[in-house]
Amino acid sequence: MGQLVFVDNGRLVTDSLTVARVFEKSHDHVMRDIRQQLAKLDEANEFQWGVTNFGETFYRHPQNGQLYSKFNMTEDAFAIVAMSYVTPEAMKMKVKFLNEFKRMKEALSQPRELSRLELIDLARESEMARLDAEKKNAELEYQLRVQHPKVVFADAVTVSQNTILIRELAVILKQNDIEIGEKRLFEWLRDNGYLIKRAGTDRNTPTQKAKELGLFEIKETPIVHSNGTVTVSKTTKVTGKDQVYFVNKFKTQQSLEPVEV
Repeated sequence: MGQLVFVDNGRLVTDSLTVARVFEKSHDHVMRDIRQQLAKLDEANEFQWGVTNFGETFYRHPQNGQLYSKFNMTEDAFAIVAMSYVTPEAMKMKVKFLNEFKRMKEALSQPRELSRLELIDLARESEMARLDAEKKNAELEYQLRVQHPKVVFADAVTVSQNTILIRELAVILKQNDIEIGEKRLFEWLRDNGYLIKRAGTDRNTPTQKAKELGLFEIKETPIVHSNGTVTVSKTTKVTGKDQVYFVNKFKTQQSLEPVEV
């Protein structure tokens, strides 16, 4: 059956490719199921839980060498996705996955003293893994930049410290095949409760809903007028995390139903 559970960045996970193989589903089907669950988590104001337990990454297809998206999933994330797989055979597979998570956790929790040779081998493997990771990261960065300019930002901007304007977010959305301009994006953000709709000094600033989701930053700029009075101009800025959030939001809705913009 192959490996069901593996360690990624110190955490036990499985991935969408493994789930598709074991449950005999197409990978697109499993990816659709995951995005549906992420959409439901978002609606339940559990966006951060989804980010913590589902990790979107990339894999290289063995036949054509191209890069495609996949999801790594913690045990809890796997349980949420697999809960809809209810045939008798699927139930057996779910038990196998959950037992393997348990077995791996127990194995990793058992301390033992390593021999000198094991320590040498471990150090060698660690160094080889580091070099291999550096090489793969360089290849991935190049591949994404050359062949997949529309998805490269989703991996990169998450850790970006730079913020952009909403009109620049509209450009990023267009690069990801979401046809929406600056004016319609502002309207959509207001109509869907992310920006304040009413007229006044707070128009187009984040709503309480957006603040609770941790979306947007406000840049305040003092303006000195000719009569000596000072007012403050508020500009809504989009962080790297926000960019990923809204691209995924539109993409998810796009895969389920048309997005009203």
